[in-house]
Amino acid sequence: MVCKFSELKNKEIVNVSTGAKLGNVADLEIDTQNCVITSLIVAEKPKKGFGGLMQKSNESVIPFANIKLIGDDTILVEFEQAEETPAGEGLEETDFEKSEEMIDNQ
Repeated sequence: MVCKFSELKNKEIVNVSTGAKLGNVADLEIDTQNCVITSLIVAEKPKKGFGGLMQKSNESVIPFANIKLIGDDTILVEFEQAEETPAGEGLEETDFEKSEEMIDNQ
């Protein structure tokens, strides 16, 4: 299958390990020396914050090797989630916010 970036952006990314919907393709990282796509940049769905206002969405980087299937409407990936780290050890605030959003989406 050949897929344009404009088509790729409309596909929803789903983690096959958890079934969580991670968001949509926002961008790509490309190795220009070897002419290969190295990863997908995923724009996570924004969640409602204080007063029902939408908070800024976060981005995740998913290595291209983690993609299991690119379908007509969905991209299936195998992606380790940050909540597996006990008690938030070693997580930056942005990582913690991402893990909270992933938990909320399950």
